[in-house]
Amino acid sequence: MTNSYQAVQWNHHKRLYDLCIVAFVVFFVTGFVVLGRVFFPPPGDISLPVLLIRALGICAVLMLHIILIIGPLARISPRFSPLLYNRRHLGVSFFIVALMHAVLVIGFYGGFGTRNPITAVLLHESDTVPFELLGFLALVIFATSGSPISGPRSGSSCTWASMSRTRSSSPMSYSARSKARTTASRSCSSVLVP
Repeated sequence: MTNSYQAVQWNHHKRLYDLCIVAFVVFFVTGFVVLGRVFFPPPGDISLPVLLIRALGICAVLMLHIILIIGPLARISPRFSPLLYNRRHLGVSFFIVALMHAVLVIGFYGGFGTRNPITAVLLHESDTVPFELLGFLALVIFATSGSPISGPRSGSSCTWASMSRTRSSSPMSYSARSKARTTASRSCSSVLVP
């Protein structure tokens, strides 16, 4: 981040992108719950909260896969560059869906006992794999992955920004890349406050 950092520079494309993300999430979760009710009718039905928990969990995993595939697809074909341009919006939406899944899991599975719901879910006595604890750790990793706290510790943000600016899909000689980095770091050093 630089001194002129702005949180979100909204334009028509970003609003449309976010609208598509919300429509996808609503369509997926609604379709999952409706199809779950159709294929698992009473008396052996799956309860509505469990269907909603599963729908949000699967939607979050699907969104994570889409986020991870956007980078390689944008390198293969320039048609996917608009997706790369707004990938952060998809990442924030993914985290919100994953957080809703976690809140529903804690409320449904841990909310009806005498213990604190979070400790009831995370510290259960079972011989199986502790999926709840692993999910909580994944949520913590996802929460901190986009923050400046988890960024690179060595070098300034201008150095990392200049390195990412000189990286491109077009071939560039080593000397040209080195010269561009040096120029970018010199221009950036005047912006930094000691």
